[in-house]
Amino acid sequence: MDNRFFRPGIILALSCILMYTSVRWILMQDGEYYWLSGKEVSRITYIISCLGLIFMTSLVFWLKDRIRLENLFIILYLALEIMYLLVVPLSSTPDETEHMLRSYGISQGDFVPETNEASEGGSYVPDNINYMWNRSGSTIKDMRDNLMMEASGTRVFLTYSNTALYSPITYTPQTVGMFIGRLICHKPYVWAYIGRIFNILTVGFLIFTAIRISPVGKHIIFALSMLPINMYESASLSGGALAYAVTVLIISYTLWLRYVKSGTMNKREKLWLYLLLLFSASCKIVYVPFVLMAFIVPIERFGDKKRYFFHIACATVMILLASVGWVSISSRYLIEYTTGVDSAAQARFVLMHPFNYLQTIVNTFMQVGEWIIKTFFAASLGYFNVDGSMVMIIISMLTLAYVSTNDRLVIHRIASGPDNSGSNDMQSFMKEKILLISAVMISCLLVLTSEYVQWTAYKNPSIDGLQGRYFLPLVFPFLLIIKRKVFVFEPETENDCMCRMPYCIMFICFVNLMTVVTLFIHYV
Repeated sequence: MDNRFFRPGIILALSCILMYTSVRWILMQDGEYYWLSGKEVSRITYIISCLGLIFMTSLVFWLKDRIRLENLFIILYLALEIMYLLVVPLSSTPDETEHMLRSYGISQGDFVPETNEASEGGSYVPDNINYMWNRSGSTIKDMRDNLMMEASGTRVFLTYSNTALYSPITYTPQTVGMFIGRLICHKPYVWAYIGRIFNILTVGFLIFTAIRISPVGKHIIFALSMLPINMYESASLSGGALAYAVTVLIISYTLWLRYVKSGTMNKREKLWLYLLLLFSASCKIVYVPFVLMAFIVPIERFGDKKRYFFHIACATVMILLASVGWVSISSRYLIEYTTGVDSAAQARFVLMHPFNYLQTIVNTFMQVGEWIIKTFFAASLGYFNVDGSMVMIIISMLTLAYVSTNDRLVIHRIASGPDNSGSNDMQSFMKEKILLISAVMISCLLVLTSEYVQWTAYKNPSIDGLQGRYFLPLVFPFLLIIKRKVFVFEPETENDCMCRMPYCIMFICFVNLMTVVTLFIHYV
């Protein structure tokens, strides 16, 4: 028998058996359903999970030699995101109620939210929006029953201080979706779902572009972006997925400008660079250090030194206005929610006792390091009330490890680029390594410190509130840093952009389908 069909067939059969047993185990954990009977839930999950796995696996193996990797990504991404969109009720992801209110507020012009007497940021919204979500009990049935609910004419002031801290640029896709939704109907649930759809499309487009243009690590970007935690975030109104996509794209784009692009940048390419720097500086302040990647763009791309320093100055001003400027505005919304938190005193403690704080960081990773790794692989979703199976976690970890190990850092020569000759000397890559290391370390420190200052009791010996998803934007640059070999220059071949790891992609589809089934069973 032809090995091209025999081996995939055996692996697919084993995967279907594993999928069946995993679904059966998940069903046994939750015997009560809000909408359908147990038999109906079992029948639907078995059929959808196995058919979905067979369809996606067949698609991967049929297209792997016929389609570019970024095109395969967008097909699988959109297919899976439709499933996530259907099985995850509104407000099932952390703080989605507040993300919804923030997006709605921006769509009506509240770029800088108003405050109440308690200095809580918020907006005036239809009063029945207040009854749209129930964190402890939102179900798929609730979404079906209330999808056509009309917005009330009475408006009330609702607060969202935790999301008021974020720049309005963070919510660009959600806001555009909500604005369009408000133009075509008066149904809050429909507004929210249109906002979700725009978030999915924007994140997908940015990652598609990153895979397409990145000179290195295309399969790594693919695998990271298809992890269930990112797919889950992308299908919500959260800005976390956009921050990840922008971070990956700015790394890919600056590497493309350095190693693939020949001659000077045109106006459109300069505009892309400025937009990426703006979004990197605005989406989440903790990922601002990745604007340092702009320094790897050669002077030749700008034309000469005079133009180079002019653009560096303009970009610096823009980044400072977008990041530091917004921090100064949003500080008015900084409210201490947790007992024992004193943000000002905590910040002083970090600055005055750096070695004590370093010990706190070490304590934190020793105490909650396992939790961070598990939540990075979607071990706990929703408001930490939806548990993923250990099978899903192990497969995700092994798949990502295999892809990261076997995806070579190869940069293809461009014959027409006189300034792209590219030395294989390790010294020529030191600048990229130094900038990547600096960006990752500073961003990691900012993630830890933001949680310590805002959510952790004063002088607590460990940091509270950390989740694996906060570190997702740091993984791609981290993997580029620790790869054994530096970038290698080789001629481009016909199959360089094709799928070279079909089995890994099949396993990625498998864990996403398992995650969708887990969410469906919990919320049905």
